[in-house]
Amino acid sequence: MVVLPLIHSLGLDDIYWKNVGMPHHSRKVGFMLSMGLSALLCVFWTVPVSFVSTLTEVDALKKSIPVLEQWIEDAPWLQPAIEQVAPLMLLFLNLLLPYVLREISKLEGHIASSSLEASLFIKLAAFMIIQTFFVSAISGGLLAELNIILKKPSSIIELLANTLPAQSTYFVQIVLVTTFLGQGLELLRVYPLGMAWLRGRIGPNLTEKERNTTYMELHPLSDPMEFQHAEVFGQTILYFMVMFVYSTLAPIVNYFLAFCFIIMGSGYRHQFVYNYPKTPDSGGKLWVGFIGVALTCMLVAQMTLVGMLALKKAAYATPCLVPLMVITVLFNLYIRLKHFRVTAHLPTRDCLQLDKKRHLKGKLNYEFLRNKYLQPALQPLQLQLDPEPRTVA
Repeated sequence: MVVLPLIHSLGLDDIYWKNVGMPHHSRKVGFMLSMGLSALLCVFWTVPVSFVSTLTEVDALKKSIPVLEQWIEDAPWLQPAIEQVAPLMLLFLNLLLPYVLREISKLEGHIASSSLEASLFIKLAAFMIIQTFFVSAISGGLLAELNIILKKPSSIIELLANTLPAQSTYFVQIVLVTTFLGQGLELLRVYPLGMAWLRGRIGPNLTEKERNTTYMELHPLSDPMEFQHAEVFGQTILYFMVMFVYSTLAPIVNYFLAFCFIIMGSGYRHQFVYNYPKTPDSGGKLWVGFIGVALTCMLVAQMTLVGMLALKKAAYATPCLVPLMVITVLFNLYIRLKHFRVTAHLPTRDCLQLDKKRHLKGKLNYEFLRNKYLQPALQPLQLQLDPEPRTVA
């Protein structure tokens, strides 16, 4: 079957004007630079994540920091406080990460904001899987474990099988803290209210029109920000990763995750109906990336379960999981070849049918698009009378 490349039509509000007109060479160099910086950041981001992960093991910290043991003996409440600080610190790191990765993704030269969001989501999802799971697993002896992995890469499965089953409580704490704190800030609109307060004191505010206009990325309540799909989906990948891994290792985790999904579903549904504006159609870019990452999470969970059963010397149960992994890989290939390919390439017979329909309806009139796809600075100026008269004191 002959296919043609499918190029998604950009909406007027979906254009990222700063990258329009960027040369092809600059985009290629920017893409390579973005990948390199992302990998470099992933390596160095291991240091703070490892430090935060070690806070949950207070007994190990007592051996490393003798002064801490004396402090805990004098103040017993300090040990549970340190254990609860770790999820909060990890949440702060997860909130800071999207801003850094967004600036890196801009180097790739995306001319659509939806493509930029899709690229950001892939990076965030990779960070969640690598940093939250793998780094947490080897944080007790990072250098020693890295040395073993470099010498024997297959030891990763054994490492995950040894460490992840004992950390179900830690991941439940992370999920609960992320859900309650995130939904609390979301429903109370803390960030938009703070931004609107700053907007009321910065920028032109003489008339009602000026007060309702965004100034220097400061949005008033009358002009709310768009929903940050990449950041929210990146956090959601953590939930799916925990669910896939611990659905068999610690089934009680599923009840906590179901409770969190109910809270997030009702909270975001309310926000979409009453607060967030309608965003341009991205053409399914985020959905395609999300499905690919979810299938990767399934494979990691299955490899972890195989490693755990192998360590327990379950000679009969371990081979039974091999067909499950094969089915997952085949399903991944089926999705990519059967469905993802259709979203990227349109068959010529569909193009022919579309051309016939347009021929029967007559020539389309594109006058309504005249001067629409121009940069804001080049668009013709339209003078509008301000309904609120200005008074002179």
